[in-house]
Amino acid sequence: MDDPLGLDGKVALVTGAGAGIGAACTLRLAAAGCAVAALDVDAGAAERTAAEVTGNGGRALALGVDVRDTDGFSAAVERCRRELGELDVCVNNAGGMAGHPLKRFLEVTPGFVTDAIELNLSALFRCCQTEARAMVERGAGGSIVNVSSLGGVRAVRGVTAYGAAKAGVINLTQTMAIELGPHGIRTNAIAPGTTLTPAAQDQVGHRVEATAAANPMRRVALPDDMAGVVLFLASDLAAYVNGQVIAVDGGFSAAVGVQPRSRSSS
Repeated sequence: MDDPLGLDGKVALVTGAGAGIGAACTLRLAAAGCAVAALDVDAGAAERTAAEVTGNGGRALALGVDVRDTDGFSAAVERCRRELGELDVCVNNAGGMAGHPLKRFLEVTPGFVTDAIELNLSALFRCCQTEARAMVERGAGGSIVNVSSLGGVRAVRGVTAYGAAKAGVINLTQTMAIELGPHGIRTNAIAPGTTLTPAAQDQVGHRVEATAAANPMRRVALPDDMAGVVLFLASDLAAYVNGQVIAVDGGFSAAVGVQPRSRSSS
């Protein structure tokens, strides 16, 4: 098969595409033959990702947009449809701690909660609606991949509001899968473990070795580890995969609570 992924000639939109997981997803999708719209709140970062795509012979459109701006995002989607074509794949990756450090539950302020929920759940909800409406209008199906977090699957100290929002992304993804499936639209999510993105460096930079040692694969994830799974979920290889949440964590969640056996154990 010349195109086992079934992505050649398709159009993909990626939010938070300026760096980290979003940039890696954009480059992987472009390498598979997609024309890509790289969206990021940092227009310059989006342009750098798009320039890398075009430098490799691909088609790309860079758009500076804050996913919390509903009208701005809708306008970006319409521009993508006009300049690149109808949407086949959407990767909703934009999110994060909204500039806040880790905070324990009793220290979290109402403003902190509002920021975390708005960026990581409410904005993503609205983006998914805009994307899905475009796909339904076209009538040719599609694939939506949402980026949640391992913190949305299991409790992690210090990320209460963020974790709650990412858990909401998982429920939203599964509900979308049920309601959009009849339209031929598949909706799935990934739940990344600790990943060395630029945004994560400040939080885990001094703990990389310890974090790696606690992982069965003895390393911390890189953005491209996430992008490979997103590429699969976007592709025809996952044609019957819908409503799933894949933990991309090197086996960390499977190993939590497992005590290493001593050499004398039988």
